[in-house]
Amino acid sequence: MTDISGLVAFAKAHGIEPFLRHKLKGIPISGDFSGHDRLLARVTHQARIDKLQKQLKAILHCLKQGGIETLVFRGPALANRHYKNAYLRSYADLDLLVRPEQVDFALSLLISDGFTYYFPKKREVVEPIERRKGVFTLLRGDLVLDLHIKPLTGPFSPFSDVEPFFSRKVECGIAGRTCHTLSDEDCLLMLACHGPQHYWQKLRHLMDIHFLLKSNPNLDWLYTIDQAQKLRVEKALFLALNLLAQTLGTDARDQYQNAGGGTYRIQNSCRFIINQVLLADPGKAPLLTALRVRLASCQNRRQMAQVFGEKVFSPMPADILFTNLRLPRSLYGGVRLLRLMGK
Repeated sequence: MTDISGLVAFAKAHGIEPFLRHKLKGIPISGDFSGHDRLLARVTHQARIDKLQKQLKAILHCLKQGGIETLVFRGPALANRHYKNAYLRSYADLDLLVRPEQVDFALSLLISDGFTYYFPKKREVVEPIERRKGVFTLLRGDLVLDLHIKPLTGPFSPFSDVEPFFSRKVECGIAGRTCHTLSDEDCLLMLACHGPQHYWQKLRHLMDIHFLLKSNPNLDWLYTIDQAQKLRVEKALFLALNLLAQTLGTDARDQYQNAGGGTYRIQNSCRFIINQVLLADPGKAPLLTALRVRLASCQNRRQMAQVFGEKVFSPMPADILFTNLRLPRSLYGGVRLLRLMGK
């Protein structure tokens, strides 16, 4: 009997426990991940996913009846479109993308369907913040629904216009219903930018890219590179592909470079992220570590200023932030960037 308690703890922390259960199927394990425990966890997980997909189906029907066009993305879309088995990808909430001009009507439909705002009090204060971030969080019982007006939230999001996502949408089957999601190329760019927002702390972010590339060997790299250059996220994409090659062994760097993708000096950043973030305790990365990971994906000083300008990092003036953190000026461009942040 094999004791793999350390591996189990790692899988739980990185959100890949269902995938580990699948890989260990039929292998005798002792301890907390014995055959009975695995069976119980698998049944519980599958019941939770089935429930979420059933709820998603009802939500999509409600919005469609109101004439709201939606795109399902992240958890359920990745699980059903790219993973070999829809139960291999865990998720706890639902994410929908709608056009900004339709979000108010969509919110009214969902509220009438039994949802409530996650922040019900002082809506006149909270709503402008949610609108600026690009996501409205709703609750109904134990279900959490994030209604997005852009695929990534926060000031570091490079996606200001959602219309290209709707124009390139593709079909995806979820719970016996055909819905729409992001094209594989748009999804790859979104995932490459989503990882740095969470400091690449979970291996699940890289596994999403791994299964996306495996499920579509004919990815349109020319379009992907062109969009990455227009959005100025080519470095973030290059970093994600290098992390993927060095961790999971899925190497798409040749296709990237053959399509005209640029190269960046990110080897030190890759080693730092793998050793100090992925192999460390998730959720416990110190401020400087999280800051360095985000900066590694920035392609220009404006993006770096946006990282420093986020409320989580900078509730104080830039010069005070510089003094308190004692960061070398070369890390973020020196005085010129500080002036840019102060504008």
